[in-house]
Amino acid sequence: MKRGPRCVHHHPVTERLDLVVRSIRATLEGDSSVVADLYTDDVHATMSTSVWSASGLAVEIEDRAGAFEDVAVHVDRWRTVDDELWVEWAATVFHVGPLAVEDTVIAPTRRWTELHGMTIAEFRGDRIGGFRQYWDCAALMGADGGRRPVRGRLQRG
Repeated sequence: MKRGPRCVHHHPVTERLDLVVRSIRATLEGDSSVVADLYTDDVHATMSTSVWSASGLAVEIEDRAGAFEDVAVHVDRWRTVDDELWVEWAATVFHVGPLAVEDTVIAPTRRWTELHGMTIAEFRGDRIGGFRQYWDCAALMGADGGRRPVRGRLQRG
């Protein structure tokens, strides 16, 4: 007996988690093309600096373009608190370009690195109105030049 396609209903939390993962990937890849889809126009975002608009966030994200290739994001844990979604994540990246974090420029290591981070997204409707992201940029400054991931301490980034 043939059956038709199953109807799948998306849960709002799952949809929000998908948006946050897309935003994490965009911040690591330097892809500002998703800003209008993911964030409100007046988003307050804190990464290495604080911005108060979608256009400011786009510039902050673009500053990271070319730093990483082959980004793979994995969610370790997540939790909802009212209209916030707290996500602990890990990302495996290949570090190919310079990365500016606050007053420091991290030279390309040309190696695979595993970054660990935490993102807190505050939702307004179906988009992110507030965004705080902290991740392990110290892993990029490890002494090991091999291809295995290097771990470090958590930094705002």
